[in-house]
Amino acid sequence: MNRDIIEVFLQQMRQDHGDDIEAIELPEGTRDYVLECIALADAETLTFMIKPTFRPPTAHFRNKAVHRIDLTAQGAFVARPEG
Repeated sequence: MNRDIIEVFLQQMRQDHGDDIEAIELPEGTRDYVLECIALADAETLTFMIKPTFRPPTAHFRNKAVHRIDLTAQGAFVARPEG
């Protein structure tokens, strides 16, 4: 596991998109569901939830426009390639 890559990714996401992501209202019970996944060691579900936002830090630092976060009217977010 390369913990450094994960920490850099999360730090960069907070810096670049923290306000937008914090503004997203998730359905009631989401926090409890995530805690349940953690308690059950359900890494597959948690990883699946993270994947839409992930971008390798090396690509991100070379070109900050690799992906952008699109906020939809429903409050979901999707990482999409720039272009």
